[in-house]
Amino acid sequence: MYKALGLDHEESHVYQFVLASSPVPRVKVIEKFGDVAERMLGKLAERHLTTGHELISACNPALALSGGVLRIEKEYTTAKSALDDLVSRFNQNPNNWVSAENPVEVIRDPAAITKTFSEIRDTAVRELRAMYTYPYQFVTPLVDDVVEHNTRCRILVEPSVFSDPAARRDITKSHNSGCEVRVAPDDDLPTKMLVKDRELAIMPRDRESGAVLVIQPGLMMSLVLAAFDARWAQSIPASAFVRRAGNEFGKRPRRAKAALFDEDGLQILSMLADGATDSMIVKATGVSQRNLTRRIGQFLEFCGAKSRFQLGFIAATSEWMPKRQAS
Repeated sequence: MYKALGLDHEESHVYQFVLASSPVPRVKVIEKFGDVAERMLGKLAERHLTTGHELISACNPALALSGGVLRIEKEYTTAKSALDDLVSRFNQNPNNWVSAENPVEVIRDPAAITKTFSEIRDTAVRELRAMYTYPYQFVTPLVDDVVEHNTRCRILVEPSVFSDPAARRDITKSHNSGCEVRVAPDDDLPTKMLVKDRELAIMPRDRESGAVLVIQPGLMMSLVLAAFDARWAQSIPASAFVRRAGNEFGKRPRRAKAALFDEDGLQILSMLADGATDSMIVKATGVSQRNLTRRIGQFLEFCGAKSRFQLGFIAATSEWMPKRQAS
């Protein structure tokens, strides 16, 4: 994380230790980090991040590093202005785009597809959305490194994707890096897709050609975002999916215990799905408000739902959810 400030891995660890322990005897730093400590302390002193010789004290990093940050910001502003100019020149030629309201580019070259996918994935600033259908497809090589990031990342997958060990490994890596992973109720997601910052998306053009569509802001982008948001609202956290599946990926979620889905429970779920209020459910079922709150809490935990609305939707649409028998 501190590489952008000009601190390498070893410098970062030594400086973090000094920040936490300041003032700290030089010998203590050397004892902790070994031979590399002398060299790292010299570098930190040159950057005015530490002061003192035998007793090391931390200096305020804002004073020492803010100039570098300002230079980076200036370089970014200059690069962004240059990019905006090139984009403007690109858009001035009608042959370069489909329409101003719905700009879509078709890419067929495999190398260009991989490059575009990587750029969309790696340059997101605010948000990254991904939708994965079965079979899972690796656009870029799978690596073991887990890279933490501050960009909000949401990944939506079909249940069958978890039956692929390599896909499960890749999704787990994304989860460990900070992504939120959810599972759709069924294997019916419309397409694979990757979207960054609501401004650039990539998805297959069709199932046969191998070409992809690169979508910029416009009508089609709005439809893509709406499709993702609608399916995301219907999904459940991957942890809840795994828990219901008996900690085995790729299998159909097990049915609930009869004690949880008794007659009262099924009626409560049915009324929640219909949008009933607590008072309406209490009056219809005869359960107390306290018991109703407890039962709803159990259902929320079992389903991995975050709200009564989401719980009601799951109850109404999930095939694995027990249904009341018609009287």
